[in-house]
This record gives sequence, structure tokens and C-alpha cells, in this order.
Amino acid sequence: MNKDGKILFEELEKNVQKYLKNESLEKYIGGQAEIKNLGEGYLFRGRIERITIDNRELKIKFEWLAKKRDHYSSSQKWFITNLTEYVVGYEIYSQCKNVGKNRLSLGSAIASDKIILFPPEDILILSLGCISL
Repeated sequence: MNKDGKILFEELEKNVQKYLKNESLEKYIGGQAEIKNLGEGYLFRGRIERITIDNRELKIKFEWLAKKRDHYSSSQKWFITNLTEYVVGYEIYSQCKNVGKNRLSLGSAIASDKIILFPPEDILILSLGCISL
């Protein structure tokens, strides 16, 4: 690795350590996570039951997880999924920052994924009543 690559990796590691610690993530329990990938065309949102960093992986356990069938449309229809967990190596997230209202944004240039963590007081889907089963 060249000098610039080493500096970039060290900055990334500092950024991840600042935001992605179990103590820092606890405030999102009861809130929601939005997981989207524009290239793959998916958009998920769910209520966070548990969120941890373990063995360099971000692990989110959901009370429920909904998918917007076509996230490009203006339709507000969401559909419940049978998925309850999301696990990803956090090294792919090169962008990790607070984007206001205690929301945490994690972005990956490698996988084109973006995760936004919403605290409990700032949720968009209020209940399963908004979701088709």
C-alpha cells in the first residue's frame, strides 16, 4: 500500500471508530434503518430491535423489515418481508457521518449501498399499518 492509501485507510478507521461503536449505536434501538442500493434497485426500512458491531461486522436485528417494491416510483406502498437481520462487514463503508437530527449515514462506494440509521424520535414508517402484508 502506498503512503496515500495508508493515510486514507487510517482516516477511514478513525471515522468508523468514532461512529461505529456499540455504545454509540445503542441510541438507534427502537428507531429505524433505511438500507438502499440504487444500482441494485432495492430500498428497505425496518424497526431496529438490536444493533451491534461484532468481529468487524455491523449486525442489525429488526422487529420488522419492509421493502418498497419500486423505490423509483412515487408510490408510498411498502411490503413486509420475512427478513429480520442485516449483516455486513463495516469496512465497505468509506463514508460514515452524522447527517443531522442524530441520523447516521453510512455510504459505500464499493457496493453502492447506503444505510441511514434513524433514532426512535425520528422515524418515517410509524407502524405496520402503513405496510401491505
